[in-house]
Amino acid sequence: MKRPPRTSEEEIVKLQQDVRLLWESVEALLPEEFAALLKSYGDCGTLGEAMVWHDKVIEKIMATAEPREGASNRVRCPLCKGSSTSPYDDGFVYPGGLRRHLEGEANARECPIMRASRIRAVDYALDARAQEFRRHLPRVTADENKRRLARRKREGAT
Repeated sequence: MKRPPRTSEEEIVKLQQDVRLLWESVEALLPEEFAALLKSYGDCGTLGEAMVWHDKVIEKIMATAEPREGASNRVRCPLCKGSSTSPYDDGFVYPGGLRRHLEGEANARECPIMRASRIRAVDYALDARAQEFRRHLPRVTADENKRRLARRKREGAT
């Protein structure tokens, strides 16, 4: 039996659900530290704040990069494990090459995880419905958030 075609609205809802599921799958594959970092865009209420968030995230990711064995100035991307397209080099030159990869600048092949994260942060910041919703949310202090995360860890629900 053939299913009736979806309306445009139904198709949009289905696609949004699919994207959400894919993003949750990517987050599940990342180390907890990175997953939490990439979900920290919730305070971005403007495009400028989203771009500042993006820059801070890149700095934190770069700080975790470890040099390749035998190549002290080359690193793989800590997020996507990507490397230079050169057949002679493994990893990106650190720090400039990795930064260009994470930012997607200067003809560099952009990190797909960082790109998706930036798009999510910008969409969130510019979404008027999200801005209205955030106005009604209680502000969670850093200490409250740390206590909540510690409790979740103790309970085994990361």
